[in-house]
Amino acid sequence: MPLRTCFVLSLFFCQAFAAAQQAPLSPRVGVSGGEKPLGLPEAVETALRNNLDVEIERLNVELAQQAVRSAQGAFDLTLTYAPGFEDLHQPVSSVLQGGASGIVNDRYLTNDFSVRQKLPSTGGEVSFRFDNTRQSTDNAFVTLSPYFQSEMLLQFTQPLLRGRSTDRDRNQILVRQTNVTLSQQAFEARVIETLTDVQRAYWELVFARRDLDVREESVTLARTQLELNRRMVEGGSLARMEIPASEAELERRREESFAAQEAVTRTENRLKTLLSNERESGWWPLEIIPAEGDSPMPPLMPLADAVEMSMSRRVELRSLNSETEINELDRQFRADQTKPRVDLVASYGQIGLAGSSRPGEDPLSGLNEPLYARINELSESQNLPPLQVPSFSDLPRSLVGNYGSALGNMFEPKYRVVRAGLEIDFTHRNRAAQAELARALIERRRLGANRERLVQQIQAEVRNALQSLQTARQRLAAARAAVAARRERLESEAFMFEKGASTNFLVQTRQNEYSAARASEVRARVDLNLAVAEYHRATGVTLENWGITLPDSR
Repeated sequence: MPLRTCFVLSLFFCQAFAAAQQAPLSPRVGVSGGEKPLGLPEAVETALRNNLDVEIERLNVELAQQAVRSAQGAFDLTLTYAPGFEDLHQPVSSVLQGGASGIVNDRYLTNDFSVRQKLPSTGGEVSFRFDNTRQSTDNAFVTLSPYFQSEMLLQFTQPLLRGRSTDRDRNQILVRQTNVTLSQQAFEARVIETLTDVQRAYWELVFARRDLDVREESVTLARTQLELNRRMVEGGSLARMEIPASEAELERRREESFAAQEAVTRTENRLKTLLSNERESGWWPLEIIPAEGDSPMPPLMPLADAVEMSMSRRVELRSLNSETEINELDRQFRADQTKPRVDLVASYGQIGLAGSSRPGEDPLSGLNEPLYARINELSESQNLPPLQVPSFSDLPRSLVGNYGSALGNMFEPKYRVVRAGLEIDFTHRNRAAQAELARALIERRRLGANRERLVQQIQAEVRNALQSLQTARQRLAAARAAVAARRERLESEAFMFEKGASTNFLVQTRQNEYSAARASEVRARVDLNLAVAEYHRATGVTLENWGITLPDSR
């Protein structure tokens, strides 16, 4: 190209950029805090730290962990202490009930203690009771008042059919433990989605800003062309009718520039939403300037290998596996509920009693004293030995004493209680349990169908991601070549226009072609970076690509 032509074209573009400085766009809404250069790694780190969706899923993991602890509480050791007092004034309907005045007064002091432990391995239950009672009464037929009674009872209950291999409490623990894994997988999925969304928003902002540059450059070219046309009209080398055409073209391009500026604001706000965790975040007034630099191209692998890798790494499949595990736990529990309940119940206890002897004789002995006195008088007259009045108030000396005596008697082997037996509960047909089991089986089939659908979807996504990656690379190469060709053609057309061998319409057409090629190149470059991010997501290597390891919350 002749030296003079190069000089003319350089002057043309220099004038264009100078004119751009003279006519800046209006300030964007809400952007008043200065510029903020931002690289993609910093954007990703900030989003993972501040994004509210990520924080919500992280809290869901903690909630699932607390749900496991709540379910495990069914197997906590339960201690019960029950002290009490009772003052009972009870009317009686017979003097033989011991109430001469028609009332028997009893007082009870209780001090009971129990321990219960459910066994997580067999579903059985062990309980221990230690009951203590002090009773005082004015019942004339009671020999000991007050008296102390203590009882120890050890009981064991073991399900033999329903509830032996699984029960509601053990099933809930396993289900909630799997829910922790499911919540962790949902958290991982949210992190991956956030990473992908940040990359999309970041590269869309790159496109919007570069597209705005292209539109501003196009406006500058139109303005420079208009000024050139005016000088040529004044010099008489161009018809005046070309001026309105150039002005109309300038306004059309300015309109496109305004729309491109709005697109910058919208895409920037979308990125700020991912980076911010509150309405007053410092990100909102800043103008984000994306740092240059494309994502490194991943090593491409054969389609079959990419699909196989995605099947082992995609979090959606792992989440579906966790749901299947929960369904299997539910099926086992529902199947167990269809069995009859047969429980072995065995207990061993020891009882102790001691108290203070009531003074005086019991009423029955008092009633017989006159009769025995007369008989003894007659026996004495006949030289016969006297008869002893029988007493019903004499008890073994071991039962006379205090609370310590009652405890000592409790450990005597002769005061004991042994029980053993079965508790059987059989529901005819048991339609409720059968229906729940059928629902679990139907759910298993539904999950199987969902898995097949998800496998096909993942396979299609991997295929599309590989195709997009390949197409984006080819588009970028073609777009760069097109830009070079359109620029050269524009330069030639401008030179010919200077020489009078072309028209204003053709120059404007070449400018539009050049701007469109520039915009296509920017779009192709951004699409290539988006294709890389989509390829990582489709093959399940997004976290690995960013070097992110999530903690195991189980």
